[in-house]
Amino acid sequence: MPPWPVNPWHWPPIKRLRRTLRIRANERFWSRPAPPARRTTNSRIVVTLAKSPRRLKVLQPVPQSIEHQSIPPDEIHLNIPRVFAQTGERYQFQEWLRRCSSRISVHRLDDIVPATKDVPTIKRFTIDDDVVVVTADDDIRYLPRTLKVLVEAVSASPESAFGLSGYDRGESFRNVSRPFSGPVQVLEGWAGWAASRRALGAGLSDYFAMCAPYRPCFLHDDIVMSNWLAANGVARRRIVDPWANTRMIKRRGAQMAVGYEADALHRGASSEASGLDPRGVKNARCELGSWRMETGPSP
Repeated sequence: MPPWPVNPWHWPPIKRLRRTLRIRANERFWSRPAPPARRTTNSRIVVTLAKSPRRLKVLQPVPQSIEHQSIPPDEIHLNIPRVFAQTGERYQFQEWLRRCSSRISVHRLDDIVPATKDVPTIKRFTIDDDVVVVTADDDIRYLPRTLKVLVEAVSASPESAFGLSGYDRGESFRNVSRPFSGPVQVLEGWAGWAASRRALGAGLSDYFAMCAPYRPCFLHDDIVMSNWLAANGVARRRIVDPWANTRMIKRRGAQMAVGYEADALHRGASSEASGLDPRGVKNARCELGSWRMETGPSP
């Protein structure tokens, strides 16, 4: 067997090269703030993300793209653990963090991977706070109208969660893509997703803590979070907007090359590949008595 997939375009070194070339071709696009748009909600907009030690030094373009949104967030919570739980590596504080804007707040905490990205931020607000929480990934620059699209969708339907990417689980538990707007079973965090603080409910931290011993839950946090939303009766919906969609994300070089390094969750997170089968999440949650998503197409 060759050390690359049948389709050579899917070989990680080729994907990294393609991403790097797209990024260079679009640098001028990313250097300019978006023209401001009219804000249609009074809710506080909070973006949350985390970073591994290896990626922290190249994180700066991500929050910069979030600040350059047509509707900038009120707060950006950057959750940085003291020690990276996967490797025991300590984080080296980067100089650019000392120069970042007042909109960005850095929170040092214990690593609860992969929930470090959003659970600590969600816990900082009560269920009654008028807050829209937007979860962002650490290797994606976000298109200028991403927040406008997500936040306006949540404002119109606060009982639902919305993302730019999502899929269903087929009968064989394979991904069934959704190329259009509509309900999905799983929202994918890489493209960004949002929900009101009330929709996220109470008890999320305990739920993720129960998942911690199960490696498939660590590697498939999108499924774990979507199952939590399903358990709380929160509909998950994908949005395909002309100005914010996965095709444009790729065309504009928004995906940074570090997304295909060995520490990426989809590559096993710098460890053995065991646990990559997403059916392990279902088995774990069934064992814990909290599996709520069904396979097959969304209603």
